[in-house]
Formats: sequence, structure tokens, C-alpha cells
Amino acid sequence: MIKKTLLSFLLISFYCNNLFPGGWNTNTNNSAAFVRTGCRNSSQEIDAAFFCPASLINLEDGWHMNFSDELLLIHQELKNDYIYMNKHKFVGDIIAPIYPCIYLAYKKDRMVISGGIYPYGAGGAGAYKTGMPSFEMQVANMVPELSYNLKQLDILKPLLGYKPSDINDYSADLAFYGASIKVGFQIDLTYKINDWLAASIGTKFIYDFGYTKGGLTNLMVHTPKGWMKPGDYLRAVNADLGIAGTTAAAFGIADLNKSASEVDDLTSDKKVDVSESGIGWLPFCISLAITPNEKLNFGFKYQHGCKFEAKNNTKVDGTGSFPDGAMVRNDIPAYLAFGAQYKFSKKFSAQMMFEYYFEREAYFGLVAPVVENDSIIYKVVDNSYITYSDPLLVGISGEYYITPKFMISAGFMFSKLFPKENIAPTERNPNADSYCVNGGFRYKFKKFDFDFGIMTNQQLYYKRDYKIAAPVGADTKYINTREEYSGTLWLFSFGINYHFPNKNKDKVQ
Repeated sequence: MIKKTLLSFLLISFYCNNLFPGGWNTNTNNSAAFVRTGCRNSSQEIDAAFFCPASLINLEDGWHMNFSDELLLIHQELKNDYIYMNKHKFVGDIIAPIYPCIYLAYKKDRMVISGGIYPYGAGGAGAYKTGMPSFEMQVANMVPELSYNLKQLDILKPLLGYKPSDINDYSADLAFYGASIKVGFQIDLTYKINDWLAASIGTKFIYDFGYTKGGLTNLMVHTPKGWMKPGDYLRAVNADLGIAGTTAAAFGIADLNKSASEVDDLTSDKKVDVSESGIGWLPFCISLAITPNEKLNFGFKYQHGCKFEAKNNTKVDGTGSFPDGAMVRNDIPAYLAFGAQYKFSKKFSAQMMFEYYFEREAYFGLVAPVVENDSIIYKVVDNSYITYSDPLLVGISGEYYITPKFMISAGFMFSKLFPKENIAPTERNPNADSYCVNGGFRYKFKKFDFDFGIMTNQQLYYKRDYKIAAPVGADTKYINTREEYSGTLWLFSFGINYHFPNKNKDKVQ
């Protein structure tokens, strides 16, 4: 009676890729100084423990610590004009109220040992309270499919008093809630090679935890008898006909009671309550700090990626798609970073940065439309299928001391992605080109520096025109559909740089 739909597949693709837009798996908003400037790859301060550990060689001897926290707010909108849906706008709101980063470094002569603990990549807790377009499409398709399959019974309207195919609307509760966080643990060793060059090598572990709850419930269709569950409506029509079993074949249709049971299975509540956890190892991170003179410095970093898998812990799975203990893959890509800083005066300095992400070599389990046997289906694909080049990020910033203690800063960044036209982005991978504006200030207290920053990321408009397989009974095989994407992220952050007193500094040699 109804074309079988892969609701379970849609759910698993939703889960594997989380519901968190706004960046790569290697997001680098890992200090308040980054939030207020956007450019930290040439930092010579304690947050260089993350951005370029080799630059820590410019610190004074002794212990140094940085702590920062962030509030992340993300709003994602998707619009889809699929003709059978009665809802065309879908909204996701994500919040990460706590996003702490801690760095610690100890410098002695030509050596520095440093480490850090921080969130790594995208994360937060959020909800799509009205589902997503692909879920809605599968529910919406029931109206034309049921109507088509019952159309042959319309000749019995004089007996029934209504047309069985007169099904004109649907309703369902589609909602998803989730949280995800990756925590990074790193340690690095830096050595000063000569007066202008230092190098570092380090390693990093990533712990991942996430969960997804929600699903599809209370699926109903509007019929001549009012709002009913699809299976119940078929049974009601069968009762009104006064026939059952093989007698229905005389009307050229299947046994309505048998069909009702099949429909019950397809349209029953689909609930999911699944968490995941896993540990990954980034074997090495190398960096170089080049300081030709007091005014100019450069920072270079290459971080190796890794294959990353997390393990399912399944409590509820109404779809049969989340086997308890199954491994879910979502790699962490390698990336290359470069930064430069020039100090024009004691009051003003400027920075620039460049980052390149080797994402086409990683595997994120993304979902995209694929043509197979003259049919369009959605399936998990490699990154190389949806993009034709790796993404990159560029930025500039400036810092100006209004007084010896009070400094203001601002920055601008632009991220460029290279999606293949009308294949990406998709609702489960909504990233598109975007720009960031950063601003904030620093105030120097007697024993520590205080940073405050605000950053906004605005996703540029992107649309995707594609074809989707039409439901059974439609006049065409495919339906032209347009999907539009927009998103906004806001970050608010504060941080403290603390330099432990060096007891040996003032001793007479």
C-alpha cells in the first residue's frame, strides 16, 4: 500500500553527524584571545600552547597559565519547497553554555613543556523541535501514496458515502534533541634552536561523548472520517465495505486488513535514545616559531589527523538501526596553519592567519543524493563526493593599546568551502561559506591579564536545487526541489592569563 521508506536510515544519518552546524571537526575557537581577534596562529602568549606551541619559547622563564570560557549560541534555518509538505521551514537552535579551555606551560632556558585541556571541534546541546526536511518528506508522501492506492475504491462512493482516496493532510510529531562534545588533551615539548628559530612536537588525545533522543510519533492523516492513524483508516474503510480477506481482490486491491498491519509497522512511533563515546589519538603535532626581529614573528603548525570511531550505547531503538556496541566513524582531519604578526609600535600590532583542512582525506559519514539505477537515493558518501577541494580559512586582526593597561582588538575571518553544485551542503552537513567578525578588549591587572571577546559567524546564503523521487501515484518520476540554508553563530568569551612569579628572576647572579 505504501512505498517503504528508510526512516531508520534517516535517523541514523542524523545521529552520526550530530545536529551541530557551524564549523569543521577542527574548529579552533580555543581561547578568549581568539574570540576577540580571530588570529592567534602567531601568538607569543600562553594560548600558543594550542595555536603554535613553538612560540611559547618567547615567554619568560617560569610557569604560565591560561583559562577561558565561552558561551556559544547557534541558530540554523533550512527552507525546503517540496510540494507535498505542509511545512517548509525548519529551525535548529544549539547552545553550549560552558566551553572551558585550560593551558599550562613551564619554560626553563631553551626548553618549554606545555599542555592543555579543551573542547575540540563543534559541540553543544540543541534541538530540531520540528524535525528536518528529509523526515518531513517521508511523512508527507503518505498522503499521495495512500490516496493513490485507494483510488480504485472511489467507484463505491454511493455505497460508502465518501471517496476512500480523499486523504488531504497529515500531521506528526518530529523532534530531535542532542548533545555532543569532544575533549582534547595535549602535551608538547618546545626547544629553542637558535635566536630566531624554535620548534615543538607534541601529541593529543580526543575523547568524544554525545547522545541523541527523539524520533517520530503520533503520525496521523486527515481522511473523510477525520484525523486517524493510517492503519486505522484502512481498517475503517474495510469495515464500511463489509468485506474482508480475499474478497477485496475483486476490486483490484490488496486485503485492506493485511495492508493495515503493514502500514502500522511503517508508521508506528520511531523513538531513539542513543549515546556514543570514543577515544582518538592524534599522533603528532609539529610547529615552528620564527622571530627575525623584535617587530616580526611567524608561526607554523601541522597537526596530523586520525581515524575516529565512537561506540554506541543504545537504550531505545525503535528503528533497528543502532545496534548496541556498534562503532560509528567520524574522523578528525589533519590541518595546516600559518600566522604572522607585525608590531608597528608599542601600541599597535597587526596579525594575519591562514588555515588549510585536509577534509577530503577524512571520513565524516555525510549523507548526500546519489543516482543509482536511474533512481535518486540518499546514502553515506566520502567527502570527495560532495566537495571538489579542501576548505580553508583566512583572517586579519589588529590590537591597539589605548592606555598601557587597556587594549582593544578586532578581526575578520572568511572561510571558503568548495561544495559540488546541487550536491552539498545538505541538511545534515549545512556548512557553507561564512565570515566572522571579532571584537573585544584586554585589561592588564597587577597579577594577570583579563580578556573579553565577542565573535559572530554569519553563513552566506546557499541554495541547492535537486530532484527527489516522487511518491507512488505521482504524475512524474522526480520532483524538482529547492533547499535554502542560513545560519548564525554568536560567541561570548572571557579569559585570564596568569604568569606565576619567577622567584629566580630578581636574584643576583
